[in-house]
Amino acid sequence: MNFLYKLGTCLIMILLLFASSAIANSSKDICTLNITEDSALSVYSLLIKSTDKDKENVLEYIDLCELSSEKKAQLKDDLSDAWNRYPDKTKKEDYLLFEEAGTLIVETAQKTKTAKIDPVAEPLPTIEEPPAYLRYGYLLEADSKEQAVLFEYIDNCYASEKEKQEMKDSMKDIWERYPEGITEQDSIILGYIEMKTAEYLNDEYSNSGVRWNGSTHADIMEKSCLLWGVSSSYTQFAKDHADDPDDWYTSILLGKIWHSFNHYYNPYAFGGLTIGSAHMNCHTHASLAKNYYDDGEYLDVYENLAYASHFLTDLGNPMHTGHELQQINNSWVHYSYENYVKNNWDSGYNFHSTVENTNTYYVVTTPTSAIQLAQISHADLNDLFDYVYYNRYTFGDMPEVVSLTNDLLARTTKYNTGLVKYVRGKKGDWDNDGDVDFYDFVEFAAHYTAPPNPYDPLADFDEDGDVDFYDFVEFAGVYEG
Repeated sequence: MNFLYKLGTCLIMILLLFASSAIANSSKDICTLNITEDSALSVYSLLIKSTDKDKENVLEYIDLCELSSEKKAQLKDDLSDAWNRYPDKTKKEDYLLFEEAGTLIVETAQKTKTAKIDPVAEPLPTIEEPPAYLRYGYLLEADSKEQAVLFEYIDNCYASEKEKQEMKDSMKDIWERYPEGITEQDSIILGYIEMKTAEYLNDEYSNSGVRWNGSTHADIMEKSCLLWGVSSSYTQFAKDHADDPDDWYTSILLGKIWHSFNHYYNPYAFGGLTIGSAHMNCHTHASLAKNYYDDGEYLDVYENLAYASHFLTDLGNPMHTGHELQQINNSWVHYSYENYVKNNWDSGYNFHSTVENTNTYYVVTTPTSAIQLAQISHADLNDLFDYVYYNRYTFGDMPEVVSLTNDLLARTTKYNTGLVKYVRGKKGDWDNDGDVDFYDFVEFAAHYTAPPNPYDPLADFDEDGDVDFYDFVEFAGVYEG
């Protein structure tokens, strides 16, 4: 019995040693697919998981690499062999092979296309204390040159010669007493003069709704999308919808007033109150776009992004942020300025080039950012209104107006570029820390060649509904290790 026990124990030990040796030898050939920071895997070894379609793309990229024909053929054969053995008979050496192939592919991709560099965030501009609002300030504070222009307007208004002279005499008297001696009766006189001159000026220089003219909305939307690498098809789709909100409020009763309210926001109206809902319209559609983005519904994303951009861009125009009564009476001022920008968009002062040359952005959170933009624009309103009102023929050539317009278009583009990032996030940056590092690589790996892995828009660089070899190349291009 003792002999049999010893024999059995010996046999068991031999079997255990044999099994242990087999496992040890097997571990040299089989590599776990778990991705950890201590493993030998990096972003390029993901290629071992490629779909049949992407395997063809990988081999096509190998043909573009700077290798001899013999080395290309050998590398392609080795890759094909590794794919055939994946995953059950994958060797550690296979991952090193895909590291080599991945490095070559990325180097080749970077040589054959322009490397994309994300725009840089700028510190938000300072929001200045709003200038004091005075109902008839543009009339009361006119300098000698502007007083002469106002008298010209009075001379041309629809009134008798006697009335015209009385209006001019009243203005001389009011200017002599301003600012300490202004009475309630003066306000009545100023209101009458504003009304009579506005009748003439609106007829002379036409009327328009409160909206940007031309392709301002579309071109700012296009630039903002392209800066973040949005595909040409989705960029064009968003651009095509950027003007749509201007047609929403024109066919109902009081449509012009309703349109103005929705595309307008005065953050400093009366006694702390505000007027207009453009900021909330921007927020509503940006939130919808963000929700659709999480669901991968890209047509809905870019349609709502275009709408949000429209309302945000409106608030980049000082004429959409205040002076309600002046603009109601003198709508020609608003029209004249926007028509001036339109006429100098691709020629003259070429304001479109300002948009095209703006390559930075402001970090956006809605609706706060739309309010910020309105506050910043509002600070320029007094000056811009006066420039146009008193220089109706020459305001467009004033250095102050050219500079102001370039500034407002640049900052509006920066806010719109921030809006695109707000909706889409930064591709490949799951922890939203501003870089694409190992943590983000692990997340990308979890979504590569989905399904069966779950789909995630942050991994889908071309936004075509899957995460494939193209997205791998794009991710590798932004990966910082």
